[in-house]
Amino acid sequence: MGGVSDYHLNKLNVVRKWIIKIIFNKQITYPTDLLFKDSQLLDPRQLFCVKTLVYIRQSIIPTQTIGHEYPTRRKENDALMIPKCNKLIGQRCCTYIGPKLYNILPENIKKFNLMAFKREIKKWIKRAGSDYISTLIN
Repeated sequence: MGGVSDYHLNKLNVVRKWIIKIIFNKQITYPTDLLFKDSQLLDPRQLFCVKTLVYIRQSIIPTQTIGHEYPTRRKENDALMIPKCNKLIGQRCCTYIGPKLYNILPENIKKFNLMAFKREIKKWIKRAGSDYISTLIN
């Protein structure tokens, strides 16, 4: 998830799950998957995806235009260019992950205004599940 190592992310996740279980009066042994489903909260990786996609929508898309009128695949699909990264650490950056996630989004979500875009992104990410999102980010 971005530049955060798994070690730090694990510690953050343990504390977050513990606090959510206290808030919702659940036992410590209550399953985490059910906890997030019941509480309608996003886990840190899903939250990272939402923030990254909103950032891409607000800052990158208005500046990335095609300077010609030819019907290329990129222009027809409105696909964003994914920057070339030679190292693994560069592939953890939101400027690399963001266009990659945006290109995977369904076309109908891309056409909404910003407020509706945020709402639909959260729904899409919840439906996709945390396992799918983790494979996209890592």
